[in-house]
Amino acid sequence: MASERIREMGVRTLARTTGFYLSVLVFVFFWLLAFNFQLWAVFVGWFDPELSSTIHFVHNIALASFVWVWGLAMLAQLYRPAKRVTAMQVAVLLVLADAGVSVVAGVATAESLLFFGPTLLAAALHPSRGEVFGFARVSREDIDPVVLAVAALAVVPVGLYVLGQLNLQATLDDSHVALTHYSTMGYFSVSIIVLALLAAVRTRGRRFPAYAAGVMALGIAAASVFYPTASGLDPLWSGLATVWALAIVGAYEWSVRRDTVRSTATAPERPNVSP
Repeated sequence: MASERIREMGVRTLARTTGFYLSVLVFVFFWLLAFNFQLWAVFVGWFDPELSSTIHFVHNIALASFVWVWGLAMLAQLYRPAKRVTAMQVAVLLVLADAGVSVVAGVATAESLLFFGPTLLAAALHPSRGEVFGFARVSREDIDPVVLAVAALAVVPVGLYVLGQLNLQATLDDSHVALTHYSTMGYFSVSIIVLALLAAVRTRGRRFPAYAAGVMALGIAAASVFYPTASGLDPLWSGLATVWALAIVGAYEWSVRRDTVRSTATAPERPNVSP
């Protein structure tokens, strides 16, 4: 009886693990297939005359940085996923940001399920799924006040920017609307805030969302200055976005070092043991 139960649990675990890795691989396949242009354009687009002169330059840079963060979060699951909980949370939060803004903007499509489905299925089958969906168990002691304060500084301006982009998506009739670029800027911007807030929770691997939020904010600031196009920030807001990007990363690094010093200082001394 016991041996049958153990055998059954083994089969169940094997099926769950197989399903998890297959979900990740399916996502990676569609990620490489659908976003092959953005994945390389984010690097060479700054120097290629054709790519850097397009009216969609800011949109392409924003989308590219979004899909890179999403893809890296999923690729990380292929190696020791039990230790990549925060990366899995990043992927789930990006899905929620994308889906939520797309639904509000009225541009949601069935094709999105090719990415949403594998991501959410991988999260559901994750070896540490209890931690992945453990946001409800976060206590005040788990929150980093410094990183949270820096993240909060961007909530209002980003919120106003998102509302402006969704209004453009709903009222204009141009090529950007046809390509749903304004809604793209909406979920891209929401994702920056969401990642910054995730970095404020003291979890394993929170460096990834902190740096991802900083890189995404820095990317749109640089793109807006390099080649101002639709949805680009003006010079003042580009400068503020750059300062915030550096601040969120700096706040994370400073807080980690501060917490390390405190934990070392409060650790009990080891008693001297004679050999």
